[in-house]
Amino acid sequence: MNCRIRLPLSRELGAALKVASTLTRSGYRCLLVGGCVRDLLLGLEPEDYDLATDAPAEAIQSRFRCVNPAGERFGVFNVVVEGSVVTLARFRRDVQYRDGRRPETLAFTGRLEEDAQRRDFTVNAIYFDLQTNMVVDPTGGCPDLFRRVLRAIGDPRQRMKEDYLRLVRAVRLATSLGFTMEEKTAAAVREYAHCLTTVSAERLREELTRLLTQGHAGRGIRMLRDSTLLRHALPEVSAMDGVPQPQEYHPEGDVFVHTCCMLDRLNPYLTVTQAVEGSPYASPITKRHRVSPRLAWATLLHDVGKPPAFRIAHCKNGKLRIRFDGHAELGAALSERILARLRFPTRFISDVCFMIRNHMRFLDVRNMRKSTLLKLMAAETFDDELELHRLDCICSHGKLENYFYLLRLKSSLSQETRRRLPERWITGRDLLVLGIPEGPRIGRLLHLAYDAQLEGKFRTREELLTWLEDIAREENTPVDQISPSSRPVSPSDAA
Repeated sequence: MNCRIRLPLSRELGAALKVASTLTRSGYRCLLVGGCVRDLLLGLEPEDYDLATDAPAEAIQSRFRCVNPAGERFGVFNVVVEGSVVTLARFRRDVQYRDGRRPETLAFTGRLEEDAQRRDFTVNAIYFDLQTNMVVDPTGGCPDLFRRVLRAIGDPRQRMKEDYLRLVRAVRLATSLGFTMEEKTAAAVREYAHCLTTVSAERLREELTRLLTQGHAGRGIRMLRDSTLLRHALPEVSAMDGVPQPQEYHPEGDVFVHTCCMLDRLNPYLTVTQAVEGSPYASPITKRHRVSPRLAWATLLHDVGKPPAFRIAHCKNGKLRIRFDGHAELGAALSERILARLRFPTRFISDVCFMIRNHMRFLDVRNMRKSTLLKLMAAETFDDELELHRLDCICSHGKLENYFYLLRLKSSLSQETRRRLPERWITGRDLLVLGIPEGPRIGRLLHLAYDAQLEGKFRTREELLTWLEDIAREENTPVDQISPSSRPVSPSDAA
């Protein structure tokens, strides 16, 4: 098929062109293949560019510097060209699978048609010859692309058995591309859903993260539920389905509906860049910006504590109402276990759990002291927390007053002011010098002093220290009952 495509300029594409040109001049075939061709035909800028070739390993190794010797036995080479890494795979046909992930044996071939048959979905088996500007479509991927259908190549059951991660990948592609899953392909996904438990945690983590960050994630989670994949991948999220919520706060529906509503609004921004010419399948090329994985996972899990926290309580007027007391803290604990099970990095787990544990704080921001607000906004996670709060509001009661209040406050502060709280004027050593013995009293006084400093109650360190000394003398007054508003008058107040 002759399909003139105006390729978006990028360093990665330039590197792929050089690799293809080098091999073509030597008499070999070398074509773009997979998701990059699919995305170009859909008018999307590809995330990366993969090449397939009939060149033997010796020809590749003699012409390029390759950096992944572990993959070479599968015929996959990471070729370094001018600082960019291009994935180059030899045409091959897989012969036998046993572990639901990798072929037990494989054979290299010189025929592109055989290479196509080993791939997962027809829309991922479209090739593009950079030298002739021709699309090569041996499995009917272009018609499926035009009809917006996701179809497994050949026998869908066999394709899923070859790699059980394809079960989730099918949902992810149908979701992010806005495609309908072909009936036999969908049936195979449902049939082998229970086999998802054999997929490694790391591979499942990456596929789920892509599903959550590539757009229309709510639809993706609903598809995982409908195919029964969700109960095997994330049983704690599956448990949210059908858990009712108070109608006055959540007119949208149950916990699962609320969460999917939020996820659907995590769509990445799309920016028009260049046009694609001569293709009946394409719209203008658009550049995708992936959603923050931290925000995506916090959105998915922010109410995961509601099912175990669910109870029905009596109100003062005698009526019954639904309550989820402590669901944020419980949800953070559950999320820590979920994310650890998926082998996320420790820092990522800490950040997501912090966001979940504290997501209810935003309901009371207009009553917070200045020091508390500054600490809230100084958190490295604040921008994601603020967006999580916005999504939570628009998918429930719709009240955004607190969101706009924080947005105005954020715009009034410089980035440096928000991100870097001032150094503490008072340290534990200062309090020891005042004669305050070591113990819990030191910690309470330090907390009190820093809050007073952030709120601007004192102009100098010396004034603050004098105030603390006065407090220390009031031996009969518990520290937690003393605040800057009840302190002795300082010179800054008298001025």
